[in-house]
Amino acid sequence: FRQVSLFAMDDDYAELCLVDQTNTDPGIPRTIPCNVPALRLGRVEHKEYADVGIKSSKFEPMVSRKHATIKKGGRGVWAIIDNKSTNGVMINGSRIPAEVATPLKDGDVITFGTEQSDLVYTFEVNRRRAGSGRQDKVDADMQKLKLLAAEGWFNKEELQSERQAILDKGAPAKWMAWDKTPRKTTDIGGMNGQMIRNQRMERAFKYLYNFKKKQWTRSVIMISMEDKPFDKGAMRACYRMTDWSLPEGENDYVAKNAKDSDEPQHTYFVDIEMQALCQYFAEEFNAKNPPKRVEFVDAGLIECLERPGNPVFAIEPFMKGKYIKHNNNWGFVSPEDRNTPQAFSHFSYTHSSGFYLVCDIQGVGDRYTDPQVHSKDQKGFGKGNMGLQGINRFFATHECNSVCIHLGIDTNRKKKVMDKGTKPPPGFSANRPGSASPPGRPPSALRPSTGGPYSVSEEEMLDFLLSRQQLDNIIQKFKKYDGGSGFLAKNDLVALCRDLEHKMTPEEVGRVQVNADGRISFKGFLRWWRGLP
Repeated sequence: FRQVSLFAMDDDYAELCLVDQTNTDPGIPRTIPCNVPALRLGRVEHKEYADVGIKSSKFEPMVSRKHATIKKGGRGVWAIIDNKSTNGVMINGSRIPAEVATPLKDGDVITFGTEQSDLVYTFEVNRRRAGSGRQDKVDADMQKLKLLAAEGWFNKEELQSERQAILDKGAPAKWMAWDKTPRKTTDIGGMNGQMIRNQRMERAFKYLYNFKKKQWTRSVIMISMEDKPFDKGAMRACYRMTDWSLPEGENDYVAKNAKDSDEPQHTYFVDIEMQALCQYFAEEFNAKNPPKRVEFVDAGLIECLERPGNPVFAIEPFMKGKYIKHNNNWGFVSPEDRNTPQAFSHFSYTHSSGFYLVCDIQGVGDRYTDPQVHSKDQKGFGKGNMGLQGINRFFATHECNSVCIHLGIDTNRKKKVMDKGTKPPPGFSANRPGSASPPGRPPSALRPSTGGPYSVSEEEMLDFLLSRQQLDNIIQKFKKYDGGSGFLAKNDLVALCRDLEHKMTPEEVGRVQVNADGRISFKGFLRWWRGLP
């Protein structure tokens, strides 16, 4: 067998990760990407001295103005230089000489300053998982996809689908187009308001946002809205509303209007675009097959055309049930401390390479609304975007739970001691829908398959953690493409995975073992399917 290794990651990305993420000054950056040939570190960020500031308010004099520089050499070689700093640099507890390039390797512990310093980081090379959203990774995946297509892995339709899936994971800077966000409703074209006449209702423009196209649309609808709000928050009042353009049972909405009459319309558009980004993260989260799926309600805007001043309201479907706020934008965690909402916030951070963090998670069950996004550059997302400080506040109180572990993002040093929340069942895979063993059925009860190319021994059944029913289903789908030979043509793999309700990624294609004539054995498929070497 040969191993397809087109998607192996090169040693091209590193970052510094703060060791103590719980008791340290929240102003200290938790992660520092080493994404330039020479990264300068100093007391404060300055265009002439330091690319990143790592000053601690507890030990302010600990770091010099030009403290250290991390450089990347050829063939994945990294080094750090102490720029004659006052308190020095230590690697794994030993101070390094000044003005000498000292090699760094994955896992090294770097202390900026003396033993009393709280600026202690681990140096981590290529620990980001696939799908993190970095544009350089997207570009590399696109090239590798072309090579796979040339080898016959995908037909034309599958190639187009995979290409779009890669493009959808573009660099964080391309996810939001703040320069295109409308400033007011007149910036959006669409249907003419005279197309519908008011008959005991009122006309309104309805504005919806398409996240993937970065495009707003406008239509005309008829609505009915209660005169008095049923609830009031700190900034907005909430009204019950009916959208008569939708079928009965799907047209109950909540309309929210700013209590401050001078609030710019632009803030409404920002909020809707932010919620659309959060729904994108929800879709990516759900693609990892978590124990519980999440979603953000489809939000939009209306402009009431027959009221003085044409007031604007944010609208969203009315949610019945117990409304709970799970966390906020400054480190608060609800007493319930549910696993899924906290893990989702953590996932949004790792999936965007530390550029975004979705917080202020609230709603009914795992159907959320009114989120807040912190961004590393603190641009966009309204007044609630607290930037790195907000991100650090989240991790100061976040305890990685069983869902974080399931997703492979349990990077926070603080772990949940009493984890009574949602847990994946034994054998549940983050990449294989429905791959868990049936509840209450021990592995020893799984019967082996016998006979022919699909024979699976009892010992192998235990390794694969498959029930008899699951194995029979896979065999049935496999036979659809192999004609009973026990070997699958590589260009049928994508279709087989689709039949098994799994959307395969190019990263996963790169781990499939193929024999000399370009075919995949049934046993080889099972090992790949279950993530075994």
